[in-house]
Amino acid sequence: MTIALGDRVLDWMLRRLRQAVHLEHDLVLVHDGPALSDVASSIDVGGETWRVARVTGELTLRDALPEADRLVAIVPLAFPPLPMDIGGRTYLGRVLDVRAEDLIAAVSDRFCEALVDEGLVQGVFDSVDTLRITVGRWSLGELVTAREVRSVLVGAELGAARLDRERDWELLARWILDGAPTFRAPTLVRAALVEAHPRSGAWLAWALTDGTLAELCTAGALTGSVEGEGMAPDVPGVGPGERGPLGELVDSALREVWRRAPVRAREVLIEAERAARTVALDAERHRLLRVPLEGALSRYANAAAEGHPPDDIAVEGLKRNLHAPDLGPSIGFVADLARLARSLRLDAPSDASAAAWFGFALRDVAWADLAYRRVRRQPDVGPPWLGDPARRVIAAWLDRRDALNGRFAGVLAANWMAVAGNTDPRQPLALHQITRCLVWRLVDDGSRVLLLVLDGCDLASFLEILDSLPPERRLGLVLPEVRNAVLRDDLTEVGALAVAVAPLPTVTSHARRALFAGEIPGNSALDDTESAAANATADQTAWSQNRALGEIPRRLFLKGDLGTSGQVLLSALRDQHVRVLAAVFNGVDDALSSKETTAPPAWSLGALGAGAAEVVATAVDEGWCVLVTADHGHTPFVGAERKVAQGGLGQRLSTEASDGSVTFRDGPLPRRPLHLLTGFGTWFGAQRRGFHGGAAIEEVAVPLAFLGRVRGEQEGRAAAPSWWWSSETAPPIPPPSLPRVAPPTPHLAPPVSVPRGVAQPGVAPDPRLAPLSETERRVVSLVRENQSVRLSAIAQHIGKTPIRAAGFMQLLVRKLSDLRCPCLSVEMLPDGDRLYRYQEVDRGDR
Repeated sequence: MTIALGDRVLDWMLRRLRQAVHLEHDLVLVHDGPALSDVASSIDVGGETWRVARVTGELTLRDALPEADRLVAIVPLAFPPLPMDIGGRTYLGRVLDVRAEDLIAAVSDRFCEALVDEGLVQGVFDSVDTLRITVGRWSLGELVTAREVRSVLVGAELGAARLDRERDWELLARWILDGAPTFRAPTLVRAALVEAHPRSGAWLAWALTDGTLAELCTAGALTGSVEGEGMAPDVPGVGPGERGPLGELVDSALREVWRRAPVRAREVLIEAERAARTVALDAERHRLLRVPLEGALSRYANAAAEGHPPDDIAVEGLKRNLHAPDLGPSIGFVADLARLARSLRLDAPSDASAAAWFGFALRDVAWADLAYRRVRRQPDVGPPWLGDPARRVIAAWLDRRDALNGRFAGVLAANWMAVAGNTDPRQPLALHQITRCLVWRLVDDGSRVLLLVLDGCDLASFLEILDSLPPERRLGLVLPEVRNAVLRDDLTEVGALAVAVAPLPTVTSHARRALFAGEIPGNSALDDTESAAANATADQTAWSQNRALGEIPRRLFLKGDLGTSGQVLLSALRDQHVRVLAAVFNGVDDALSSKETTAPPAWSLGALGAGAAEVVATAVDEGWCVLVTADHGHTPFVGAERKVAQGGLGQRLSTEASDGSVTFRDGPLPRRPLHLLTGFGTWFGAQRRGFHGGAAIEEVAVPLAFLGRVRGEQEGRAAAPSWWWSSETAPPIPPPSLPRVAPPTPHLAPPVSVPRGVAQPGVAPDPRLAPLSETERRVVSLVRENQSVRLSAIAQHIGKTPIRAAGFMQLLVRKLSDLRCPCLSVEMLPDGDRLYRYQEVDRGDR
């Protein structure tokens, strides 16, 4: 049974009095008041029962006096002086007053210290109804303090359990969502908020009394710059050094409001947004406002068009803006536009060898192509003012790309015979050499090999496929484990992702036939006259007669065999008798045949169709060595103005020379001479979504990759080049040059001890760190010696701004990964800074 508040007040009042004077009288008189409105007809005090009666004067009091019972009489405030007989019988000889401490004791169930603040005392009596709902909100100490009284009382009026138990930004967020609370004691509210939150309580109190919540949010949103603060409302108590804390308070509150009610967040920021339109504000410093974010996007896009692209860290910083989710596609668009602009600074290989160009294709060109495709996929992602700088960057990039393709094709024409005849797997292999130089050797070493051929997949598309691999699947780039030392050294030199060379011309009937036959055919149809059925039959025949594989049991699965789910291939993967399986997935090439002119969506294993994702996962689980390549790449549709002529021998080849074509006369070719287009997105004949058959980088350079199980979610991904992240490019790190070991005398590298990091700045006891610059080695040493260092501290150590230091550290982390020494990890801190940690790593070359 719940005891009424009035009964508890009387009980605790009498307890208080009995601490000073023993209660021997049988009559207690108490002035009436709101706290006693619900008293019962009797109460228990110290184990004794007292009747309770409400009287109006002397006569009613005498009528209520018992002969033997104890009585508590509640009398009005204007009760007349007591007669001598009643006064002598009354406890303390006078009418008692309920004190504020009695009310607090009644709701907290323990004594309260004397309350001397008149405002607090009045606030207690004014809040009797509020006090009724505070049961359970009090602490468990021996005595209720005045500070706790103020905190609980104001907290109850403001809708908080306890002001000192709720963070300041949570209070502000709730008031914005639910409306500003009303209360009777502004002075009490101000004092309680300041006690609960010494730094921000005065600001919150101002917003509830003299100011408004909207004004406080406006001031917080505009803080962070001289320009913004000059237009912000004056918040009392906010000095020059407190602008930052005010901004943090409002930032945290509005992000919570935005999460639950974005419209409400926009409403309280209307005045701040209006002010932002009259002065240029930094988006990094004003992360609550949309106007500076749009201005930064426009500024960064135009800077990219003018040859000064922002670093990735600067664009990424915009994602901290409150409105970033709304403008997320635009932020991504500008980031890729900046990458595309940075790729314009790349120098083509000075080495005239084809191998240098294929390395350039894998290391740089493929990533530039990826950035272009991302930009082209999002023509209408944001405001129209992003369109003009985007067109300028794309136009400059296409000119540069055409020039690179022309130079590449010229080098390839001069070296095609040598490229096609190369059998050293450490150099780019033409597709017809793969079964001889890799597949057979892997099978001979004891592996079962699954050869996946992604029809039409260029390097940029394969980078997207790698990036789409679900982290929880733990799949990625990884070299197979082999026993033969020579093969192991060769694979280590090649790496888990390398380049293969599509035979010229890069048409399906010619290139795929060469891959499956193990030799370049001399009578392929170079146009589209060969039917799909004839093509499939010829591929199966070529595969079965592949002399490089000899008598090794093998099967080939083409589009008609795989169906929509690839079940027949999944069953074959579980067959222990077959040593080599090959499968062609046509998802990319099928998309190219579309008449649409928009860019295809981002590629993934699932988008290839025929159960490709499940096939790879099953193959890895069953212990297969998964080798991925393509029969040829493709060049995408760019615009109708890039059509060369009405018709040719195929989409990208002709029997006659034309603008933008390179003539091939030497080497294994189905006919001589061949005139192959090189321009990015140029074509003969009918318009399509993509084209192949020419001699451009994106058609000839195709992926050659090994997929397998990786340990961590971020392992097994292709490492982006340094320019992808920053304009502060560094010279590429040369791959380790392993000695060519003769087959009769295999050699195993001796075990190497685990590195202990860099002992002193400028000293690199681990030879893998030798390619680092002195500054980079100094930073590695700094992190190793301290185990963890903030980015802000690193910036001071190397004398760079935080943004430049962030780009520097991104490059360093990737360099260490390329050097197989990933000793630095990074994590984001709540305040936006980054923390770099040192971790010991195995050498990885045992």
